[in-house]
Amino acid sequence: MISLHFLWKYPEGDYGAATCIGGKLVLLTRPRDCSHYPFFARAVEVWNAAYPPITFFSDRLQKAGFDVRIRNSSIVLETSIEAWMQELKERTFPVFSTLDDEEIAEGVGDLMDMLDGSEFLTFEEKMCIVTATKPDGHQATETLIVQEEGPPYGHCG
Repeated sequence: MISLHFLWKYPEGDYGAATCIGGKLVLLTRPRDCSHYPFFARAVEVWNAAYPPITFFSDRLQKAGFDVRIRNSSIVLETSIEAWMQELKERTFPVFSTLDDEEIAEGVGDLMDMLDGSEFLTFEEKMCIVTATKPDGHQATETLIVQEEGPPYGHCG
């Protein structure tokens, strides 16, 4: 199995057993646009620098001869501000591991100021599911993008 985090390190077409006829790769990632998350400015910069556009993956997979399907899914989450701030401080999103303690503290403080005493946050969690299937000896020619709505309400924290 190839982790999404390392896909770009593989030469195009070198995707292991999935390259056999009928082989399949499934990638789960978040979209590059993180405007739906309650992040502070520096976190947005780090996110945008780390996440490539979804076409980065779909284009490579198509060039390797896969039929590619992209499904976008989202669900609405609600969490306490206290729990969300703790997740940011603990760098729950691995992409924030490059932020130092001072950047996190400053960003969390800025975000708290913007939230103006609210107790809860409601936001969308968006995911991109890329399914790449090796067809019966045919070169892939198009990417299918499907928007899928998740349950109307979710809860975390």
